[in-house]
Amino acid sequence: MSARVLAILLLAAPLGACGGFRVEEVPDRPIAFVRAQVSDGLISIDDFRQALRMANFDDPRTLKRRRTTRVALITVPTREVRTIHEISEGALPLDWTLDGNELLIGERARGRSSLALSVWNRHTGAFDRVRPSESIGLAAMGRGKIRLVTIGMTLHGSRPGVLLHVRGVGPQPVVGGENGNEPDLSPDGRHVVFTRMPRRASRDPMMFIASLGEKDLKPLGRGRQPRFSGDGRWIVFSREKDGSRDIWMMRSNGTAKRAITESSYDEDAPAISHDGRYVVYGSVRGNQLDQSQLFVTRVQDLYEIQLTRSGQNGRPIW
Repeated sequence: MSARVLAILLLAAPLGACGGFRVEEVPDRPIAFVRAQVSDGLISIDDFRQALRMANFDDPRTLKRRRTTRVALITVPTREVRTIHEISEGALPLDWTLDGNELLIGERARGRSSLALSVWNRHTGAFDRVRPSESIGLAAMGRGKIRLVTIGMTLHGSRPGVLLHVRGVGPQPVVGGENGNEPDLSPDGRHVVFTRMPRRASRDPMMFIASLGEKDLKPLGRGRQPRFSGDGRWIVFSREKDGSRDIWMMRSNGTAKRAITESSYDEDAPAISHDGRYVVYGSVRGNQLDQSQLFVTRVQDLYEIQLTRSGQNGRPIW
């Protein structure tokens, strides 16, 4: 049976028992994601994808599109969705603290080609400004020696690249991290994974990992949007193969690569649950090719369920 047929059968199964996949078993830590609700006026799938991209900050047309999106939270066991109205329209969720209580967000400021970084507490609703307070690309945070990774100007301000913000030292550019993006920080704050675009724009970028105490980068293969698991042992990422984009998983050293999804549709922006057993991602598929929805797959047996069914939903952070 093909993976696509299997996915259709699973989606048709009852919510509580999808081929042995019971949503009650899934961790109840909330997933933050970007949402455009139907009640707010559904934007097109192209405009929604543009809203998730880190490009054209100063274009007033794309800025207006981004402000039609909101950050929301969903818990898998209940599928309860909560729109976070305290977070401004057009903001992006970037990373959770290890305890799942605070969310790093990036807000686009009008007329500025960067993201303003702050941390939102999901229990109190309070905001704390992050230092440094801006990034010209995506960002991630941790509790270890590296407390934050951002995208900033390197080589005397002539080129953007990956910056490590090390406790007691300050910002340090990653050697070989020029033109890097999509950074993520390991839970122990010692390793940073990121992507670097190839010369041929038609190919996936190369993924690299930089580690404290090591001078050389370690290449991990081609892919996009890499993210660490809660224990730092695994990395999930998206990869294009045979004309479609699927979700993959590998050990943090780049070995044991395996496909988590294998369909004719595009899946992207993966994030892995804190216990490493489930992966969430966005996809446009089926009879709703004008809408992006969230899906969760159990790593053990690749069973999948659909989380959202209306509006535009993407860029989940677990």
